[in-house]
Amino acid sequence: MKLTFLLVLGTLLAGPLLAFNLGETGTADSPKGKFSIVQAVSVPPVATVGEPVELHLTLLPQKGIQIVKSQDAANEPWVKIQNVEVVHTPPYVQVLVRYVSFAPGNKTLPPIPLGDIVLKGLSIQTASVLNPQNLPHLAPPRSPLALPQTGLFLFLTLAALLVLPFLIWYLSVFATSLMKRLKKARARKKPYRILLKQTRALSQNAAGMRGPEFYSDFSILLRTYLTGRFGLDFIAATAPEFSFLLRSLPGNWSADWVRLIRRADNVRFDQQEPPLAERLEDLQALKTQAGYLESGEGLHVDL
Repeated sequence: MKLTFLLVLGTLLAGPLLAFNLGETGTADSPKGKFSIVQAVSVPPVATVGEPVELHLTLLPQKGIQIVKSQDAANEPWVKIQNVEVVHTPPYVQVLVRYVSFAPGNKTLPPIPLGDIVLKGLSIQTASVLNPQNLPHLAPPRSPLALPQTGLFLFLTLAALLVLPFLIWYLSVFATSLMKRLKKARARKKPYRILLKQTRALSQNAAGMRGPEFYSDFSILLRTYLTGRFGLDFIAATAPEFSFLLRSLPGNWSADWVRLIRRADNVRFDQQEPPLAERLEDLQALKTQAGYLESGEGLHVDL
């Protein structure tokens, strides 16, 4: 029923698109006129090379003629018959031939055996994918064309050749400068890291040390840190010399450092025994003063 509906619809829309010589239909070994083609519709009406086509045929066979589907349809190099379907709608027989043509122009399909008959002389029309209006007029020779955006590509290439050496030089200078700054910053932080490590060790041993011994180590830590931080000799400096060397520190920082060194000298020289709480408090004050020099405003202080 579906095939019959398509045939009727195609007939109304497209009309008969193919004409056949009924006198040439028949089997290869029997008299002609065993059937007649009542209707032929091609879908699509106009096919191009390589486009699948459905050829709908309505046949009226004579009495006793058997029309059945066959697998023996031959193919030619220019056409491929994909399949053939047969549907009986008495007194008619609906035949659907699906094919693909690979050659333009008027051609004749190869014979299609269908039981007692052979479909021969089916003429088809295949349009070319080329515009037929332009075929007689060949384009004249042209000079080679540049690829799209060739000018932009050449400009960018030239710019890269000019800028790239300068960019490499600039990046190398920047990288060298950055490495020096990082190395300098790391070296500058080294005395502070050593101070923190040694103050932790001293605080752990503070309870078992005599006062002069503890503050002797305390004085060495303080002097070693300031020597490494500023690059000046604080190892043998006296309290007045401390005041002179640290005169550039902001606020009361100089006085706090001098107070700590005086505290250590007094305990050592007077053989005092400060309690553990005072020792730990002085260690904390030392770390606090060093912290001022390693962050914020003190980070940029130099003597």
